[in-house]
Amino acid sequence: MDKSLLPMFISDAFGLVFIVVWIVGYTRQGVKPEENLRRLAEQLGLEFVARPRSVTGILRGKTVEVFTEISGWGGPGRQTSEPTISARPTQDTGLTFQLVTRTSFSKIGEEIGGWHSLATCDAVFDAAWFVQSNRPEYFVVALLPELRGKLLAVHAAGLKGRFELAEFLVKYIPLDDSFSDANFCARIPAILDILCDLAEIAEVAPSGGAPGLAGGAS
Repeated sequence: MDKSLLPMFISDAFGLVFIVVWIVGYTRQGVKPEENLRRLAEQLGLEFVARPRSVTGILRGKTVEVFTEISGWGGPGRQTSEPTISARPTQDTGLTFQLVTRTSFSKIGEEIGGWHSLATCDAVFDAAWFVQSNRPEYFVVALLPELRGKLLAVHAAGLKGRFELAEFLVKYIPLDDSFSDANFCARIPAILDILCDLAEIAEVAPSGGAPGLAGGAS
C-alpha cells in the first residue's frame, strides 16, 4: 500500500467504525424499551402493543396503560414525549389531585412562589410528598397509612415524579426516567399498584368541591 494513502485509510476506517457503533446504539435505543415493556407485560399478564409501543390491560378492575405521551404540535423539535403510567377509575366523581415528590425545585416554589402542600399529620410523608387536591379534607383522610407507606417506599427507592388525577385519568409521570431503564421498569408494578389505590379513592369520592387544587399558590 502506498504509505501516503495510510492516513486517509485510517480516517475512513475510524469513520466506518463510528457509523456502525452509532447505528447499533440507535437500534438498541428502540430495542431496550421494547424488551423491558415486553417483560413487564408478561410479568403482569398484560398485553404488549408494538405500535405505538405500550402495555395495556386490566388490573384490579381498572384499565391500565404504560405508554409514551406525546404533547405539542408540529415536528419533533416542537413536541415533547413523556413516559406515562395510568389507571382509569370506573367512574368520574370530579376529584382532582397531585402528589409530587419534593425536590429542590418544589422547595423553591414553596419558599418563593407561595405554594402550599396539604398536611396529612404524618411528618415523614409530608416531608417526602407535596400534596394538592380540589377536595382537600376528603383526600387527606383517604391517604391511609398503608397507601402512605407504599408512596414512601417508592420514594425511598429513588422515584422522582408526580401522581395526578385530571380529566378522569390517574397518571404517574416521572421526572427523568425512561422505559429504556430496566431499574425504572422494575418499579412499574409498584407504581401501578399505587395508581389503582388512587383510582379507588377517586371512585368513592363525595361529590362537590372546588374545581381548582387546594394547597396551591396563595
